[in-house]
Amino acid sequence: MRIFHALATFVEGKVGVGAAKIIPIGIGIFVFLHYNACLIYFSGEVNGFVGWNQYWLQTQTESLWDSYLWCFVMAVGNMFPMSYKPQTKLEQFMAIIFIFVGAGLYAVLVGYISSAAISVDNSGRLYNQKMEELKDYITWRQLNNETKDKLISYYETKYRGKYFEEDTLLGDMNEALRTEISLHNTLDLITKVPFLRRQVGDGRDDIFYARIASVLHIRYYIPGDCVTREGEAEQTCFLF
Repeated sequence: MRIFHALATFVEGKVGVGAAKIIPIGIGIFVFLHYNACLIYFSGEVNGFVGWNQYWLQTQTESLWDSYLWCFVMAVGNMFPMSYKPQTKLEQFMAIIFIFVGAGLYAVLVGYISSAAISVDNSGRLYNQKMEELKDYITWRQLNNETKDKLISYYETKYRGKYFEEDTLLGDMNEALRTEISLHNTLDLITKVPFLRRQVGDGRDDIFYARIASVLHIRYYIPGDCVTREGEAEQTCFLF
């Protein structure tokens, strides 16, 4: 086991973890084809190679190695569709090589198509996953229908069909970009408040708005939620 672990570590260091995972699969396929070829030859030998001349003219004259090679080609044909029946050793080698190359190219194509399909509307896919997770949580907690409707409405209001880790995205940006995006998201809301409007024209209007925008935080509420109650002491200013 240590030898296999050391070999796996060596291969991963040379070709990377992703490519290293393909190698055991390739070895497994080769072993599978080997046993398949042996069984094909064994079954033919037991039955006296009846009918083999129809597919391989050199059935009775070739050596054991040549027979194994032809059986290996047939094993490849069992695993991958093959209408062409090679007769000579050169044709058999070429057929094996091109079948595996073609299978590899097909696998790459399928991989790229799968990757492209996953990347389409990635945020929408994450939103659907988030909603499924929420529904599983509701079922697990056995919440009543009223609470269930509120939770679903809240998530629909908050994400609107797209799921983004906005705090994480903003955290990766520098302060100037964060301020610019915050100002873009909140400027219309700030200017709706009369005592927060500033249009002095001294070049500091944007600085004033940017400072306000940088301390604003988005909060989501749905119909029926209580934002604040009359008589309660609040240290928060809500802009709707």
